[in-house]
Amino acid sequence: MGNEFAEVFALNQQFCYLAIKPEPFVATEEDIIDNLKVDYDNLKTPSQRLRAILYVNYQQNNEGYKDFNTYYIAHIDKVCEHYKSKLI
Repeated sequence: MGNEFAEVFALNQQFCYLAIKPEPFVATEEDIIDNLKVDYDNLKTPSQRLRAILYVNYQQNNEGYKDFNTYYIAHIDKVCEHYKSKLI
């Protein structure tokens, strides 16, 4: 029991799958669970992904902005204006 607890505790702050059912898993279910893959790129929300992309762009070319927050606000405003201009 102590070893099992240590194994579960070692998973702290990690992405994990958890499967629970009252009866034991059959072989096909175990195969499905064993073959699950995590798409780490899609763990972020779309807005988090956009912010991360803008941050890398800022690091590569800050375009004269003194800090990332100012850069981020200016570029988000440009995106908003772009889509607002498409509204009828």
